[in-house]
Amino acid sequence: MASCQIATNYTSDDDDEDMLQLDFDEACNEVVELAAELKAGKIEVEQLLMRLKSACSREGGVRPGLNGLGASILPPLANVIEEQRAEELRGLFSWLAQHADLEHPHIMDVGFEVPIGGRTVLLHRVVQWSLTSAPSGKLLLTAPIEHKEPLGNLLASTRASGVVDAQAILHFLGGWDLVAGELTSAAHLQPEPSVLLSNRTSTQGILVASWPTCEALEVFHTACPVRADLCPGDRVEVEYDDKWYSGTLHSIDANNMVSIRCQTDPVGVLTVTPLSRVRRLGASSAAEPPLAEPPLAEQEPVTHVEVASLVGTEASTVAAVVASDSDKLQQIFAREVPTESQTIAQRILAHRRTRSSALRKRHGAIPATSTQQSS
Repeated sequence: MASCQIATNYTSDDDDEDMLQLDFDEACNEVVELAAELKAGKIEVEQLLMRLKSACSREGGVRPGLNGLGASILPPLANVIEEQRAEELRGLFSWLAQHADLEHPHIMDVGFEVPIGGRTVLLHRVVQWSLTSAPSGKLLLTAPIEHKEPLGNLLASTRASGVVDAQAILHFLGGWDLVAGELTSAAHLQPEPSVLLSNRTSTQGILVASWPTCEALEVFHTACPVRADLCPGDRVEVEYDDKWYSGTLHSIDANNMVSIRCQTDPVGVLTVTPLSRVRRLGASSAAEPPLAEPPLAEQEPVTHVEVASLVGTEASTVAAVVASDSDKLQQIFAREVPTESQTIAQRILAHRRTRSSALRKRHGAIPATSTQQSS
């Protein structure tokens, strides 16, 4: 009798376990179905947003939005991100208009590559305004020389009216990205908080930082004098990672950037580097035959590979996002940055230098990346 009772209990437990397993399997199936429905719903929402955007573009109409901008190209459901970007730009230009010394613009030649937060811009001939009333009093607004009049007028009108021009905001929304990050240069022992407006279709950029300055550039050029005796066709060497690579000088531009065909690079590859990293080929290596140039009709398209400049390199990852109000923007530059000129020469001598992506690929550092241009 007792054995029958025990057998009955075991049978009941097995049935309960089977029921629980069935319930669990059913719940799992329901979760999978709901997840699929959610994914389908998200796809449908994205499709509807794309259709709305397309319809609005076809109509060509402009509707109110962006919290006082007065105009928005995107429909209400799709302009949230653009509205946030517009707020950031308004905050930046209002802050710049408040602190910039618009009465004393300064024009200078820089000739350096500047990476900030994953973006890289080339500073050639630029205009600068001192941000004298900003934190530390050392910040500078640096922009390409062709932006001197429009940017100066924008900041002046913003200061006078207290409102950033709506068309200017739309212009920057359409082709520029606002990036906050850190800039490390030979003039600074610590990474410097910086803000960059980077053009999406070119290497132009508008920089807010304490570099470049005439003092820093003069010290750099004193430590690394420009070679004026080099001409296209000369046999030269270019420095990378404390090693020198031989090649033929291809060209020198107005910003003292040199294009070199290195002996070890494939045909059609040019290395672009500051003139300060190039020297005439020594007597011991002068006996090497020059690189033979193929006939013009047989020349391959030239691949230019950039060499990062010595000053303004090695920017770290994005450190902060520019906020929509000037108080948060103020916090980006709240930290004092050491700029003592006596440390510049030491930093220049100790700074690790970067050569072209082609050389980096040869040394196994990073995959090669380049931009094709016609020869």
